[in-house]
Amino acid sequence: MKNQKVKLEFEITSYNLKEGNNDLPSEIKLTYIEEFDGNLNFLSVVNKLANAFRIKNAHEKQYAYYLENIYQILWSEFFDEEFIDNMIKNIDTQDYSKLDVTINELNEQFHLEGKRLALVIGSENSQINGIRFFFHTKEHKHSASPHIHCLYCGVEKIIDLKTLEFINEPFKSIYTSRLAINLVTKYQKSLIDYWDRVLTEGETVEFDVTL
Repeated sequence: MKNQKVKLEFEITSYNLKEGNNDLPSEIKLTYIEEFDGNLNFLSVVNKLANAFRIKNAHEKQYAYYLENIYQILWSEFFDEEFIDNMIKNIDTQDYSKLDVTINELNEQFHLEGKRLALVIGSENSQINGIRFFFHTKEHKHSASPHIHCLYCGVEKIIDLKTLEFINEPFKSIYTSRLAINLVTKYQKSLIDYWDRVLTEGETVEFDVTL
């Protein structure tokens, strides 16, 4: 097969989200461009980049990554945003099995050259595409202030539902903290109603959602 070179551009964001790593940066953002051998497996290349640019420390040997909005990026030249949203509504957007092909194959179908691919890397081996929000069962009875827990990359924080501020401290990533606060702000009234009406009696089906 012809040894074709394909230029790929990645916007890479690497997070250090584990507590106690104050000697390391909380996040790194960079643009990485390289001409790759088109016969290389696309996912193998992504995995090597994730390993190369993850924030390394002595305590964390594992890491997680995801290709942010990869399906939207690939299909954007063919369909509009609404159509793509309907396409991916019922699929696991972190299932990359369809991308387990050569760079040449992806480039021929989706014209990777000229597209900016977004690679997000976390410092723990856990799912990082989304923040998990939840209440502890029956915690209303032992807490005076309505609050919700949020979990991101293995790090748990608490947001006060009335003040819309983090209790104790926010996530190390400013972007993640802002995203969590914005989502809770958007649904503040509904979350407080849930706290007052459901948690008073104790939950039968626990509230647990990833956004």
